[in-house]
Order: sequence, then C-alpha cells, then structure tokens
Amino acid sequence: MTHITAATVGGPAVICELLADVDALTAELAERILTDDYAYAEATRLEHAELARACHDNLCALLAAICQDGAPVDTSAASAAGRLKAQRDIPLAALLHAYRLGGRLIWEKVIARPDGSDADALPLLAARMWAAIDEMSSVAADAYAEAIADRARSDARTRQLMLRALLHGESQERTHVRESLRVLQLAEHHAYLVVCVEDHVLDADPLGSVEQSFLRHGLRSQWIGELRSHVGLVAVPDKDHVSHALAILESIATTRIGVSMPFESPELAHQAFQEAQLAMLCATPGSKSVTVYGDRATALLLARAPEGARELARSVLGSVLELPDHETETLLGTLSCWFDCAGSASAVAERLHFHRNTIHQRLRRIEQLTGRTCSNPAEAAELYLALQSVQLGHA
Repeated sequence: MTHITAATVGGPAVICELLADVDALTAELAERILTDDYAYAEATRLEHAELARACHDNLCALLAAICQDGAPVDTSAASAAGRLKAQRDIPLAALLHAYRLGGRLIWEKVIARPDGSDADALPLLAARMWAAIDEMSSVAADAYAEAIADRARSDARTRQLMLRALLHGESQERTHVRESLRVLQLAEHHAYLVVCVEDHVLDADPLGSVEQSFLRHGLRSQWIGELRSHVGLVAVPDKDHVSHALAILESIATTRIGVSMPFESPELAHQAFQEAQLAMLCATPGSKSVTVYGDRATALLLARAPEGARELARSVLGSVLELPDHETETLLGTLSCWFDCAGSASAVAERLHFHRNTIHQRLRRIEQLTGRTCSNPAEAAELYLALQSVQLGHA
C-alpha cells in the first residue's frame, strides 16, 4: 500500500488536509464506486479490501501529484489498478469511471473548504488534478489492456494444450474430456470431425483463418499446429452440418486436407486424428483436395504402409523410374490416364490428343520395362498399386 502524507509532499493547505484524512476519503470513494457503478457492485470476485486498497493508493498518488507541480506523476498505483480490474473482469469503462469519481470527490472537498487565499489557486489546482487523472487513467487503461492480452495468450495456450491432449489420447477420463470441451468452448453433445490441413500453402495466420471460416458459417472449432500440418476439432450439430463443413473446406482448400469420419464420443478424438492424417496422405502431394477417411480405399491402404508402398513402387516400376524425367512422366502419365479411362486406348488418345498407335506404343514400352501386361488383371493391379504409390510420393 502506498504511504504518502501531507508532511512528505507539502503543497496547498486544502490538499494537505485531504492527505491527512485520506482514510476517510478512501472509504467515501469506495462507497461511491460501489453505489454509482453496477459493474463493481456485481463483480463479486473483487473483494472490498482490494477496492479500498486501490482507492487509497490512487488517491495518495493523485493528491501528491496535485501538490508537486511539475514532478513526474507516480503511476504505479494506476498500473496496479488496471491489472487488478482486468484480472477481476471489471469492464474498462468502469475502471476509467472510477478515476472520474475520484476526481469529482476531491474537487468537491476542495471547493467546500478553501479560504480566501486558496480561492485564487483553484484554477491551477483543477488543471493539475485533471492532468494527473488523465495520465493515471491512461496508464491504468494500458495496464488493463496488457493484462487482458496476457490472459488471452494464456487462455489460448491452455486451449492448445487441452486440444493436443485430446488428439494424442492423453485425456481419456470422461471428467477430463468434459472439462477440455468446456475450456475449448465446444458443445459436449455434438458430433465432431478432426481436420488435418497441410501447412505450407496457407496464409500467415492459418489457424485463425480456418477457424474464422467455420465460425462465419455457425460452426465452432479449435485448432493447433502439428508437424507439417494444422489440426482442428470441429463441432457439427448433425449430419447436414458435416456436409456443410466439407463444403467450407472445399472452398478454402489450397493444399491437401484430410477429414476424419464423424464421431460422437470425444474420447475417440485420438482415433479420428489418425484418420484425418491418413486421409490427408491419400491425396497427391501438391493437390488442392479434401479427402474424407475411407473415400479412397487403395490410397488409404498405401498410406497406412508407406514403406511397403515404396518397395512396391520400386519393385514394379523401378525401370520406368530410372528413365530420364521426361520419359518417366510421359509413360506414367499415359498409364494413369489408361486406368482413368477404364483401359480404353481410344479414350486415352482422345484425352491426350495423340493417335491410338502412340498410346499402344507407350503401353507396350511399360510392359517391356516392368514385365507386366495391362491385359492381365493381376499384373494390371500391381501396375495400378505401384502407380498410386508413386503419385502419393512413396517412390
């Protein structure tokens, strides 16, 4: 608590008298604040002793500033008051109003008992007082804003830790999961999706950007950064909103996005996280796509076993992959188109704008290099799986 007395500051007699009686002045100011401002009266987390201490310290600093013309104003009490009010959820407007109430109380006391000589000094006292109030309230507001920002950063960090615990299966007890959902501000009885978004093509604030996109459409979500991806837990009230969420992701996709199957028990978030990661890996690297877990069965099989997929690609297509890049791209592009066109060389020729004979020549070249023919279903299956492995980046 600040200890400033009339003896330590000197100054006009009326101010010295107020400093000498600062305890009574403190009690009156605290009462006015509680009576005049409902925000303080309803803020039950602000104890009366805390309010009285803040009033006392700020009154002492203010009265000292009026006495000591030209000296720097001691704003430590104002800074402390700003932090305290932010911590107790007192509105900023109420904090600033308290300074005006303090100034009004001091001025009422000043004009109620000046003698003749003091009357001439009233304009100067008023100027000093309101200048000090302006400086102190400004410092208090800055401290308030800084405390709010600190708390927001702390709250964000807490949410990230809780979300990460859910996604990594570290929080399985029902009571812990329910508390996590409360802190994450996600409804407990909704269905959920886990979404994985590759991180290298999004804007400078990807987490906020994606979250705001959902929020604009009435869906709440929380996001964290993971290795090479951003991961979100999205609350979806019903099946219609699942389609809605997928449409939102389609509209903002600039890279690969993987989405889990919907799930209703938040304890399953860990499993859904794995699903979303695998779904993201089911799309071709560099593509702009939204893939739901289970939509691409073959790609999912390869994503689950990347080492096996790599060995398969090398075993089946190794000779093709060893060719100069442009030859490899030509042959694999033709093979991919042949599968897309259900094995119709004519359709491939039309799509690629080449003669049918050119397509047949390329396919025979692939058969010669791999020892597998496209006309044999089993061998064609090996070619398809190997091609998929290459396209998914497993070669």
